[in-house]
Amino acid sequence: MIFKMLVIEADSKNELNNKCVPIRWKTHHIVEMFMEFLPNVVLDGSSKLTIYAMEKPEKEEKYTYSSYFHVSAYYLERDIIDKLKFLEEESGDECILHIIVDTLIDIVNRHNGDEAIIRIINETAMKVRVNNFKLKKMIPKLSKKSDCGQFKASVYRCLCRDLGESWCVEIKSKIHDELYIEWLTKKPSYLDRRDMFMKVRWADGKLIFSNKINKTIASISPKFC
Repeated sequence: MIFKMLVIEADSKNELNNKCVPIRWKTHHIVEMFMEFLPNVVLDGSSKLTIYAMEKPEKEEKYTYSSYFHVSAYYLERDIIDKLKFLEEESGDECILHIIVDTLIDIVNRHNGDEAIIRIINETAMKVRVNNFKLKKMIPKLSKKSDCGQFKASVYRCLCRDLGESWCVEIKSKIHDELYIEWLTKKPSYLDRRDMFMKVRWADGKLIFSNKINKTIASISPKFC
């Protein structure tokens, strides 16, 4: 099964009680960026891996895999967990990326030690670094010209430390030679919104977004429309 989803999380109750910024928030942009660049690979047969930045339960193994549910779990060591708790802004992104790479390679080595997959993992990490830990990706299915052909809307998924994951739309006008930009999500945001922004259409000078059950979730009226 193709590896499709990666999550890093900690003990949410403990984070809430100690008023900590959730580990999942701190790591979201790097996790999602890595998965955006990662080609389709079979890691260990699971489609989802959860990396736990929390104390391993006594009877749990460091690494487990369910062949029935096709999910895996991996517990980090205490010294790595402590690093995640006190991430510095400048070095934090590299630290998170390093944890992802080490974890995935360890899992590969626990199975067949496939050098080709290990190479892909390292190459993916390098793409994240080359992009300076930032990604602004246009979503083709949501980028559309108006019926009159005068306006073109381009929708972007943005990933970086300051924004987490935030979505914006840029609308260009042929008549006014202007670029109108509006954010579709609050900044910063730490949720994968790909299932939210599923469809878009122009109607009465507005750009209307809907989810997979056709419920309208956003309506944009450019100032020059």
